[in-house]
Parts: sequence; C-alpha cells; structure tokens
Amino acid sequence: MSMLRLLIFFNLLVVCGCADFQINEGERRRVTFPSSQEERISEMTIVFGGDYMQHSPQLNGALLAAGGYDFTPTLRYMDSLWSSADFVALNFETTVGDALYTGYPTFKSPVECMSALKECGVDIIFTANNHCCDGGGRGLVRTIDCADSLGLLHLGTYKDSVGYANNRVVYIEKDDIRVALLNYTYGTNGIPVPRGRVVNMIDTMVIKQDLELASEADVRVVSIHWGDEYQRMPNSNQRRLGARLHDWGADVIVGTHPHVVQPAEIFRSDDGNAIDGVLFYSLGNFISNQRDRYRDGGLNVKLYIGKGGDGEIFLGVESVPVWVYKYYDSGAYRYSVVPSYMDGRVEMSHWNQNIYKCSLRDNELHILN
Repeated sequence: MSMLRLLIFFNLLVVCGCADFQINEGERRRVTFPSSQEERISEMTIVFGGDYMQHSPQLNGALLAAGGYDFTPTLRYMDSLWSSADFVALNFETTVGDALYTGYPTFKSPVECMSALKECGVDIIFTANNHCCDGGGRGLVRTIDCADSLGLLHLGTYKDSVGYANNRVVYIEKDDIRVALLNYTYGTNGIPVPRGRVVNMIDTMVIKQDLELASEADVRVVSIHWGDEYQRMPNSNQRRLGARLHDWGADVIVGTHPHVVQPAEIFRSDDGNAIDGVLFYSLGNFISNQRDRYRDGGLNVKLYIGKGGDGEIFLGVESVPVWVYKYYDSGAYRYSVVPSYMDGRVEMSHWNQNIYKCSLRDNELHILN
C-alpha cells in the first residue's frame, strides 16, 4: 500500500485536531470523510474486540432449564455498534468442547458460545492464543469445524498444513478495498501443539514473510497475542516487536492477552509529518468472569477505511469501552457486555452503576506518543 493517512477519533470526539473530516453528531458512529479532488469511492468498517472467554460461572449462567445453552443475552447490547460495521472480529479465547465443559485453566465450551457470536453479528474469530490447545487436537479441530459450519471466518490455528497454506493470511473485501488479516500467539501455556495441527506462533521470520505475502492488500492488520497478564503498560518486547511489525508493513496492530486495556501508539513517517499506522497494545477482556478492577471490561475499536479514486487510503478509529455486568437472576449469575453508549439505559443498582462508570473511565484509550 503506497499511500495512507490515519485520522484518530474517540467516542465521536475529535482529539487530534484534524480539521479535514467531520462527524455527524446526530447519527452515532457515522463518519463523513473529507472531500477532495478525487472522490472517495469505497469505504469499509471493522470492529475489533478483546478476549472472548468462558469461565465456569459463565457457563452456568447460560445453561437453560430445558438443556443446552444460550449466550446471546450476554451480547444483546452490542447490536448498535456491531450492526453498524461491515465486519466484527474477536479473540476467541476458548475451545469448543464435546460434552464435558470446563473453564479455567483449560477452556472447553459448548458450541452455543460460538453460535451466539455469529447470531449477534461477529464475522471473524482469531484463534491463535495461549488457550487454543486446551482441548487437545480434537478440540482444536472441533473449534475450526464449528466455525466453518457457522460461516465464521477464522485464522491462527489450522487442522493441517494444507489449511495453514491456504489461510495463513485471510482477506476480507468490500467494493475495491482489500484488507489482509494475520494472527499469532506467544505460546500455548506449555501444551504441545498436537501432531499434524498448526498454531501460528510469534516467529519474526514467518511474520515478515506473511506480511510480504499480503503486500498487495490496501491495509494489513495483525492480531497478536502477547504481553504480560494484568499489566496496564506494554513491556519492552511488545514495543520492539510492534515497531518491527510496522516496519515490515503492518498498518494496524491489535494486541490481546493482558486482560486489561493497554495504551495505543501512533507510527509516523520518517519525516514526522504524516501518521502511517496505529498499534493497540491490548484491548483487554471482551467478556470473562474476572471481576477485579481493570479486568472486568475492555475496549472495542472501530476501524474506518476509506479509499479514494487515486488509491489513497484513509483510516479512522473510534474507541468504545465495554464493561461486563454480572448480576443474579433466576437462581444464577448472568452476564451482559455493556458498552459506553448504553450508559443510563441498562437497569442496575447504584453500586453497579458506579463500577460501570469507573470501568468506562479506566478503559478509555490513551495514546503513548
């Protein structure tokens, strides 16, 4: 991709002083890109979320009296954001089990937790993470087969070398915009990758080759599972690797694993006059049973991509903090992801309302540079 401009905005407020685009305040999350000599002919939007986890209490909360599970209520408040995007992607940090479902430390979840994602608007799952081998070879394959049966795009783990060769880079397209997606993890919690299966590990030589393979895409996005758990700042390895990924051609880098939100970093051109990439070190948890401060929520980021008739690419980013609301109802604890735009619209106790507001403040996106 030869030309790229990045415009950053959060929660409908312009924060970087850019005067060459505007947001229509009357319509949430609608962006009008700037007019130019070359009319913008294409637009695409992608929402990225953090760690989609399923601890044992969450499984109990989704269990139906008649049998089976229903996870859709946990996602009911995401519709306004997700339905406004062309694609929605999450880090699927569990595996699909067969009968005996378990939470931490080895996640094996019912298929309904995946089908709920599809039903509620998710299009893409990243599966390369430290829990992808929790179910062994069968669990890894079952997770992929279930995603295929539901029509979910997936990347990061593969049933065999053929699947890896065909899908090491996954492309999504709208109009004439083409985006390349790549996904890697630092490890699998010491569980050996089952024989014959493939997990995309962080290997700098491989990542560089993959980015070169995707060089014809308009935008290259890397989802990477890295960093130190529960640390709100990136470590030195994240910062070094993030810079290398950008040098090798990654335009957008989306981090997961720390289970808390970490800041973002902006990459600038050599002369410092242009912004040509963005790195989100960690989006935190999307949903989990972790209740400590900073771990009970996370961040969704919405990426806007515009392409002009001259081939120039414009990127915009909106951040939407989310909080996991845990409440007791009908004999069990239930869970709902409550985004910032639902403030004041979800009935909850005064105590929970205060925690919710605190979480939203905690999970506002900050720029390191």
